[in-house]
Amino acid sequence: MFTVPRSRIWRSGPLLAGAFLLAAHAQDVNESLLQKDFPFQGACINAKFPAGNTAMKGLAIRVGNDAAVLFDTDLCRLAAGWTGGYITTHGVVYDGSHGNHPAMKGDQKFGNAAVPGVAGPDGKFVDLRPEPFGPVDKSVAHWKGTLCEWHGRSADVHRCRWHSGQ
Repeated sequence: MFTVPRSRIWRSGPLLAGAFLLAAHAQDVNESLLQKDFPFQGACINAKFPAGNTAMKGLAIRVGNDAAVLFDTDLCRLAAGWTGGYITTHGVVYDGSHGNHPAMKGDQKFGNAAVPGVAGPDGKFVDLRPEPFGPVDKSVAHWKGTLCEWHGRSADVHRCRWHSGQ
């Protein structure tokens, strides 16, 4: 019977852990779960910065060759923009994992704080919601949805309906 000395197992442990992490990182995006010819994907989506920049009801919108922006429909704000990828496929819908959700995949170019993208009546961009989730007050802004018109296999965002105030 052949046995490996404990000292060798101990030394190889970090190497095996590193290989496992690299393999898990390679699975960040399961391309078969994302429709490449569709202009956006809705989900709770994390941005890399600033801290706490998560769009609870976000739209990752493809805006060009290998570029995307994250629109937060609760706060009516442009949360972030990035190049070099789209979004990861983590979360219950994608890989069954609880406590995770998609995040931007690529190099983030800008990020905005989690405050309304529209100034209130006093001219300030302040989040007055009683909880840090849910839509801003309708007197400030209201997201009414997205209307898409289908042309063959692709979708063009025809009109994004939202209004500020009145």
